[in-house]
Amino acid sequence: MREIGDTVKNTERFEPELNEVYSGDTHDTSTQKTLAASLQVFTLGDVLSSEKRDLLIDWMKRNTTGDNLIRAGVPGGWEVADKTCSESYGTRNDITIVWSPNNCDTF
Repeated sequence: MREIGDTVKNTERFEPELNEVYSGDTHDTSTQKTLAASLQVFTLGDVLSSEKRDLLIDWMKRNTTGDNLIRAGVPGGWEVADKTCSESYGTRNDITIVWSPNNCDTF
């Protein structure tokens, strides 16, 4: 993540251990702003090949776990690609790209 300019994210563990979350735990943390910036780099930048970038966006567009979250409040005609996450301590996240009808990207 440091290679793409992320100086905030603290990644210390891998699956499945990174899903163990406890109150006050600082393992594998970041900020909303940093996560959105990283998603923007991966989906609009040139860090990934166009094939991998398209695959990531396609996976996120076809995701259904967020249907009752951000997707539920997006106006008709807008397109959503998201990835949700629920952790053991009650944390819930949804990182999303939203395209307006005029193709303006929102993170």
